[in-house]
Amino acid sequence: TFDFYKDLGLPVIKFGQPVNFSVVCNGLAAASRGKYLLFLNNDTKALTKGWPASLIGREGEVVGCVLIHANSTEMIHHAGLDIGPHPDPGNIVPFYSGHVGYRRPLSALDHLATGSAIAQTGAFLFMSKRVFDKLGGFDVAYRLDLQDADLGIRAREAGFKVSCAKSVIFSHVSSATRTEEQRIFPVNQWKFFSGRRGRSIREWAKERTVSLRPEAGRILIIDDHVPDPDQGFHVPRAKSILDYMVDLDYRATVFQTLHQNVTPSGLDTLLFKGIEVVTGEYDFGAFSKERAGFYDTIFISRPHNLRRFFNLARLRFPRAQIIYDAEALFYEREKLRNKLFNLNPAQTEENERLELDMMCLADKIISVSDAERRIIERARPHVAGKICVWGHALPVDATENEFHERRGLLFTGNLNAENPNEDSIMFFAQEVWPKVKKALGCTLAITGSNPTKRVSDLASDSIVVTGYLRPDQLRRYYDGYRVFVVPTRFAAGIPWKLHEAMSHGIPAVVSDLIASQLGLSDGMNALVARNASEFADRIIKLYSDATLWRHVREWSLNLVKQTCDPNVMRRTLGKILSRRG
Repeated sequence: TFDFYKDLGLPVIKFGQPVNFSVVCNGLAAASRGKYLLFLNNDTKALTKGWPASLIGREGEVVGCVLIHANSTEMIHHAGLDIGPHPDPGNIVPFYSGHVGYRRPLSALDHLATGSAIAQTGAFLFMSKRVFDKLGGFDVAYRLDLQDADLGIRAREAGFKVSCAKSVIFSHVSSATRTEEQRIFPVNQWKFFSGRRGRSIREWAKERTVSLRPEAGRILIIDDHVPDPDQGFHVPRAKSILDYMVDLDYRATVFQTLHQNVTPSGLDTLLFKGIEVVTGEYDFGAFSKERAGFYDTIFISRPHNLRRFFNLARLRFPRAQIIYDAEALFYEREKLRNKLFNLNPAQTEENERLELDMMCLADKIISVSDAERRIIERARPHVAGKICVWGHALPVDATENEFHERRGLLFTGNLNAENPNEDSIMFFAQEVWPKVKKALGCTLAITGSNPTKRVSDLASDSIVVTGYLRPDQLRRYYDGYRVFVVPTRFAAGIPWKLHEAMSHGIPAVVSDLIASQLGLSDGMNALVARNASEFADRIIKLYSDATLWRHVREWSLNLVKQTCDPNVMRRTLGKILSRRG
């Protein structure tokens, strides 16, 4: 880096101490020879051309810009710092903080009241050197955080204007260059800041009409993993639920029960949305005691988490509603697997009793389909009134290629050894594929994360095993292949990848099990097969008949439009979460 700057003829100043944002910026400002100063983070990128010219001449002013988060380019991340007295006097920190315009669409920028900001972010700060020197620079007592807020408040106290230049737009990755230790925001920094600037914040709050965005409620989500694509835990349904909770103005905390470390980018994505993540070796007993009474909704996924945490959740949060998300009836999957492989059903029967009895204790139960709702109602009729249905949320995004522009068969899904997908593709490769290959001479693409050795060994001149594909890569497969196959023999819940394939307009041949789970009609929104021979025949038929292919494609897209519309799913979740619902 130093050699690079030397080649450009730029001076380099070295600081012989650990990183302190305030010290470094003050030192660079002292060494600068220009009339103006710009403090700009190195994880930003200008989206506005010619922006410096619009700032030159703004004397007696501290100017920020509009930041767009790099992961969500149509949503505002930051148009100023909003700090005010916390509505809860018992809160450990007496102030709340937020970003003006946070998660508002960029199209709403002209109508945004940026004057409500008390300060501007240090990721982009423009001012004259005279103003900076008059203020004495950044307060070196703040190492990495709050020095920008402190400077903005002091600028106002000194009579300078603090504003946001709406015409200057940058993208910002946000904390991308920090270490894990630097990501931790110490409470004592807030206490220090509150002591120095609390009076000014309270006076500023009296003059404003802008108030803290109201909370619809406080939700604790208890699940194995947080959605983290970098770890392979993308879990699209869980991601949609979290996103909609935020959109509905709920304050969400995720308690991750398997203690997997969240990757920095995954954590950033969640924190940017305002979702708190509790991970690592954190004991739920200590956590629930610390937060006792804080949450009004406890949202628990998976039977083992319900058994493990229900009693303590009820004890620590007695006024909270407990919602059990039955994303799948796991005992149903076990029963199908036992029948398929002639295994002893005794343990499955006990698991069935436990799973059903435990979910009955919850105040509400979420089923992913009408089919599974009916199974629960038949087994435990007395809970029928508290079962809600919430499946998958995804938009229709039909790929462009027509029938004659596509080739081959496509299978996708998580392929680890514990997943029914491994069994289904091995069954397909051994029992169905030879007949299909002979008749069509096409290729089969097997995509999905964590392929086992058995699956990887299927690779040949006619079978491609890709491993994990990013969404943009997988979309190209949806656009290039002609028929999607779902030969699942045992499963529970509803298959996300089939819904996703349908949303992209690739017709499918599915097992009768999958058809029953989704309520599919043979010959309408899919072709349905009961055994290997039927599976091969229906693939050959769909692959060879352009009229049938277009018919199934159209009905598949209609099914997704009717059952998975994101706006409808968001409203439905809002009704489920409501204490009145």
